[in-house]
Amino acid sequence: MIGEDLRPQEWCTPRAWGKIKWILVSAAMMGLWGLAPAAAFAHPAIEKSEELYNEAKFDEALDALAEAEAAPELSVDELKQLLEVRARVYLAKGDFLEMETELIRLGLVSPNHTFDRRTPPDITRTFQQVRGRTRGSFRVEVETKAVAGNVTFEASLSQEAFGLVRKIEVYARKKGVAKWTVHDTTVVIPAKIGDSVEYYARAVGPGQVIVAVAGSKKEPLTFVVGSPEPQGGRNAFGEPSDSKRKVGAWPWIVAGVAVAAGVAVLTWLLVSDSGDGENTNPAVPSFEF
Repeated sequence: MIGEDLRPQEWCTPRAWGKIKWILVSAAMMGLWGLAPAAAFAHPAIEKSEELYNEAKFDEALDALAEAEAAPELSVDELKQLLEVRARVYLAKGDFLEMETELIRLGLVSPNHTFDRRTPPDITRTFQQVRGRTRGSFRVEVETKAVAGNVTFEASLSQEAFGLVRKIEVYARKKGVAKWTVHDTTVVIPAKIGDSVEYYARAVGPGQVIVAVAGSKKEPLTFVVGSPEPQGGRNAFGEPSDSKRKVGAWPWIVAGVAVAAGVAVLTWLLVSDSGDGENTNPAVPSFEF
């Protein structure tokens, strides 16, 4: 039997072999855990701000967060982390108004946000209190007007964003035209009665994160000149996006194969000596030599 061949027969007793197997099991599980893709990759400046916060260097931590905020392409998870860390820094500085503002922004990004156990109680309690100020749908709304041979698309937010939104981009084109016309807040497209005009808008937050949209490049809204305008808009979070930072499926496939192989190895390790009568209870290892 393979399991028997691999055992050191001369010096390793069944009891010692059982302990060795459990050590191997623990090491294998730690290795498999490390193979799993991470849910989010922290921006280096955010990690630096965490370190500075832990060292009570609060002003330097805010500077690091400002650096992360200016990054060209944060992920949604990184934006959540940025807002949460900054709220903790302001709490440590005793600036409760700024802390509340950061938590309100966090509520817009993640209404059901959960904190880990290390989070100060003042943060979680205040988040529950201020979250009520952002109840309802946070979205982009686009008003259309057809006047004198032109269609005007003007975008706005459904509610106050508390400084979360840096700009609102509006994209529009006549149906069948390849190029989009894009401007901040307002776009004007020449069109006559019966023409179909496609459009979408998106609110851009810190780190160029798209925080709310109306339509999308792949699924634009359509306005037919002379017909009632469509109503639409949605929060961007949880929706597919064009982000270049999306993680493909292959890391999960590799991790799945590794986990399956690991489970097979662990199963063999646990049952390889199940027929050995010297160990009467192999499921509960003894840690005495």
